[in-house]
Amino acid sequence: MRHVKGSGVFSLLNERKEVLKKDYAAYVEAHPEIKTLLNGFMSALLLEKPQDVVAFAAEHFSAFKPQHTELQPIVIAGPSGVGKGTLINLLLEKFPHTFSFSVSHTTRGPREGEVNGVAYHFTPKDKVLKEIEAGLFLEHAEVHGNVYDTSKRAVQDVQEKGKICILDIDIQGVQQVKKSGIEAKYLFIAPPSMDDLEKRLITCSSASPSKLACIIIASGSNAAVALHAHAQVYEGYRETE
Repeated sequence: MRHVKGSGVFSLLNERKEVLKKDYAAYVEAHPEIKTLLNGFMSALLLEKPQDVVAFAAEHFSAFKPQHTELQPIVIAGPSGVGKGTLINLLLEKFPHTFSFSVSHTTRGPREGEVNGVAYHFTPKDKVLKEIEAGLFLEHAEVHGNVYDTSKRAVQDVQEKGKICILDIDIQGVQQVKKSGIEAKYLFIAPPSMDDLEKRLITCSSASPSKLACIIIASGSNAAVALHAHAQVYEGYRETE
């Protein structure tokens, strides 16, 4: 046993303090998600200003609890026109007691026949931006001038019904979901080729030529990423980054 007298005690304490300080700094640097989680919580806290901070914290972080494997959300991703919607509709039709679709938020106005809370939660842009800053969404993206996002609450609502939540998002959204801490399974839908995708978009789209051109460019970019990710999984049977 080491015996230290006088000022030696303070010297040892200071040395220990410096060691711990470096250790803590290294840990935080190795886990950048810590700052993301804490910043998101503080933003949400200041936005909502709840009276019961402890209860609010418990609800906020409940989305990051380990989930039952059988209820992990399924993220279906791929470029526009590749057939994600068709696949999702088939799953919901054939297995209505197993799968459910999360209702996303959007800043665009409702189209004919769309019901608020069913097709989308139609939300003012300023409110959506505040909630994004508060960390209330798993993913968000701006598409053709409109913001689309998926809230953590929407996924929880589906899971609380004992169903698997299906998320239909683009490649950028996938990257955000992976960083969010939510455990999910990922399915990338890739077209047979870029030419086939372009022909499908031209045949099925009612958009103007200029808008269609933007959609084709964006879809081609997403398809390239999806094809690369699919190749990684197929060749190495490993999770894509």
